[in-house]
Amino acid sequence: MSREIVIAIDFGGECIAARWAVGEQHVGELRWDAPVRAPGEPPFWATEDGHALILETFAMTHFPNVDRLVLTLPAGDVDAHRAPLEQRYTGLHDVRNTECRSQRLRVRVRRVCVEPQSPASPATANAPA
Repeated sequence: MSREIVIAIDFGGECIAARWAVGEQHVGELRWDAPVRAPGEPPFWATEDGHALILETFAMTHFPNVDRLVLTLPAGDVDAHRAPLEQRYTGLHDVRNTECRSQRLRVRVRRVCVEPQSPASPATANAPA
């Protein structure tokens, strides 16, 4: 049985959904309302607030090693953002420890996958109407 640790964050819908799993076992989930993007503004995942949300997800999972971080974006944004996101999130990240706020947690992300949103993306599935 695979013990791969995967964190998946879907930025493609009206809400942002983060899920994490160990192997095939779902471990946890968080959801946030997606901010409205005004014309000319960068997409949320490319902002400092988006970066903070990703680091907060790392902190909430308490995994020091993440085998794969999957970032799901609207299909039209994947090509332009794949390389910068892979570069930014592959490697070590220093995040606050949610169990002991005076300590920090170092998280190592081994691989980042930037994928297009599918028509039935988890961020839009089960979203309140």
